[in-house]
Order: sequence, then C-alpha cells, then structure tokens
Amino acid sequence: MAIDHGRYGIPSEANYVAAYCRRTGRGEIQNWRYYVILSLFRLAAIAQGVDYRGIKGNAASPAAIERGHMCRQLSTIAWDLGQQGRLRQPINPETCPPWRTTATPI
Repeated sequence: MAIDHGRYGIPSEANYVAAYCRRTGRGEIQNWRYYVILSLFRLAAIAQGVDYRGIKGNAASPAAIERGHMCRQLSTIAWDLGQQGRLRQPINPETCPPWRTTATPI
C-alpha cells in the first residue's frame, strides 16, 4: 500500500534524499539502496536484541516482547530490496565502507 506522503506532510524518499543532497552540497548519494538495506538489517538486529531482553525479563520497557516481531519484518524487507535488483549497482564488498568497531575482542 502506497503512503500519501503529502497528506501527512512526510516527504517521499526521493524528495528527502534530494533535500539532503541540496543541504549538504552533494550531487547524489552513491549506493543509496545499500545504505537503506544496511540500515534495515541493523534495525532488525536491534529489534532482535530488544526481543531477547524482553524474553529474559530485563528490558527497559514491558512492551519489548510486543516489538520483537519487527525483526523478521525488517529483515524480510531488507532482503526483498536487495533481491529485487533495485540497487543502482551490485554490492561489491571491496567498495563497501569498512566495518569499524571499538569493541575489545574477547
């Protein structure tokens, strides 16, 4: 179901990205879909952690378990976006941003 962005005052994805590029002086955001997919998988991982904490009883909110179902939904959307070929170009691990972590190895 398509959202009537104008009705709710929410910019469409294209308008939002165009405004961001205008404000930051960029012509475009290369690999935009890659970043969208990465963000969706990241949110799915966060939702999985919230669900786990809810199950273990140490979540910050009693509604944590209710939000656990979001993990599968977010990861399914991310996977579908990648499989639909909607990326501007295939994801090449050699050109993706490096993973950075401040975590100490165990």
